[in-house]
Amino acid sequence: MLGEILALSSAICIGLSNVFVKNVTPRFGTLYLTALRLAVSLVMAIAAGFIFSDMSSLLQMEFKYFAILLIAGFIMMIGHTALVKAISLDDVSRVAPATTGLYILACILVSILVTDNKVSWWTALGGLLVLAGVYLISKNDDSKFTLRNIFSLRLKLYALIFASVTGLFWAIGAVFTDIVVDQVPPIPAAAIRLLFMTMVIMGVLAYKRSFVIKGLSKRDIFVIFVSGLFLGGATLTFIGALAATTPSIVVVLNSTYPFFVAPLAVIWLKENITKHVIIGMVACFLGVLTTLI
Repeated sequence: MLGEILALSSAICIGLSNVFVKNVTPRFGTLYLTALRLAVSLVMAIAAGFIFSDMSSLLQMEFKYFAILLIAGFIMMIGHTALVKAISLDDVSRVAPATTGLYILACILVSILVTDNKVSWWTALGGLLVLAGVYLISKNDDSKFTLRNIFSLRLKLYALIFASVTGLFWAIGAVFTDIVVDQVPPIPAAAIRLLFMTMVIMGVLAYKRSFVIKGLSKRDIFVIFVSGLFLGGATLTFIGALAATTPSIVVVLNSTYPFFVAPLAVIWLKENITKHVIIGMVACFLGVLTTLI
């Protein structure tokens, strides 16, 4: 039961993190926002490690598990960067279901490739429902074929592509992380993964000479800080869930975050939830349930 609670907690945290960061995406670059969020998450993970866990366990970690954590960190960093980019291009209420739907489908495919398990008819049906849901979520309601609508459709297509990249890389990262959590305590594992992710993206920004703090208002700092805290909470609870239960259960429950995002997106971000998005969300959820049969 602990694993299930942690997985749902992770879903709530990642949903809140995405809603907060949506507020500042029009004014700041994708890498810039991702770096700041990861830096806040890293500080949170290190503090939690010293308070609630034994960080010295990292010194006894075998090199192969350390290498796997670094690989998982790099993969997840790409996923988080793609997610911020997708959110900057389209409504978070549309990006969230598309990300999680493809996250589940990709995780199933990766697990099958790793374990050599056969694909059941229920799994295939679940995959089709997920893909149908993603199509409905990406469907545009505008009936007039104008240059403005063409530009809007183009942005939505790009957002869907970045959401797809997020889902794929999250799935691969989850499989790699699951290999380590049986050998390394969850909080230190999260800390070392976040450390590597932050160092890589900070290095990229330093190389591009685009890492500047100016332009941030007090409100922007608060929003990014809170978004980073929720992202850190999502990471810690996600890795904790992997250590407590199976990856399939974690991924399914973690993918419920669009249901927490949708009401916030309507109330706070003033986004419009169309009938296609609602039907697409339901289709994705039914696809999740079908794959569990």
